Amino acid sequence: MPVTDTHRDPYTIVAEAEENGINWLDRTLGREAIINDTFHYANDRPAIPDINGNVVVKGNMLVKFLPFTFLLFMTPGLYKIWYSPSPNGIFPGWLLFGIMWSIAAVIGTRLYISSYKGYDVILNKEGIEINKRYSPWKEIRATFLLYRQGSGNKRRFLVFVMQDDTLAYFEMTAFPSWSKNFKTLCTAIQDFHRPV
Repeated sequence: MPVTDTHRDPYTIVAEAEENGINWLDRTLGREAIINDTFHYANDRPAIPDINGNVVVKGNMLVKFLPFTFLLFMTPGLYKIWYSPSPNGIFPGWLLFGIMWSIAAVIGTRLYISSYKGYDVILNKEGIEINKRYSPWKEIRATFLLYRQGSGNKRRFLVFVMQDDTLAYFEMTAFPSWSKNFKTLCTAIQDFHRPV
């Protein structure tokens, strides 16, 4: 996309914002954000709108239940630890069970609370609505997917570079990159949005 005299390159704007926001630990460990154009993830086939001309992309409910599935599969192994003799002679099995279950519960709860943002995305010729926030396409210069590889977990955001060079971030955890909904979202953005 050509850069005009009045606007900076959209990719540079996002990259600089991420570079300025990185903490010292992530900088030391070399954890950099990954920034890709949404068109990179789009399908070859166009997204099919409904009768009203909207493409509605629903957040993946499976993401909401992944932490609990993790705990469910951890339980038999932890139960076995409970009744096993002390593997190192120091901690009894029930203490190891309690420690492991606590760690699994904290991780599962953290993933559940932070991962699922229960909203749908509605796209049409005029604009995009994410979590009840509407943005017309004419105000959006470019769209990117941003992966933050922080000291916690990896988080993904849809980033809009607006006409005034400001950034709008939308967490996309409810749209895993392996899901059909994620591909549909990126395809619909490609179909409806024409970079300015």
